[in-house]
Amino acid sequence: VIITECSILTSEGVRDADVAWASDEFYAELGEMTPFPKAPEICVEVKSPANSRSEMEEKIRLYLEKGASEVW
Repeated sequence: VIITECSILTSEGVRDADVAWASDEFYAELGEMTPFPKAPEICVEVKSPANSRSEMEEKIRLYLEKGASEVW
């Protein structure tokens, strides 16, 4: 399942992955819960000129801490 604007509850508050992919199992367990209490398997962030390197690194860390297998 592809999810756009995917809200994830992290240790630093709610963060929104631009796009995420969740397995059928993940979606069956959590459905359309918002924010998700754990990250889908793949989270994607689109870097804009306004994003700093440290901001992007923080999001990657937070998504991985919440269970993402990959962050692009």
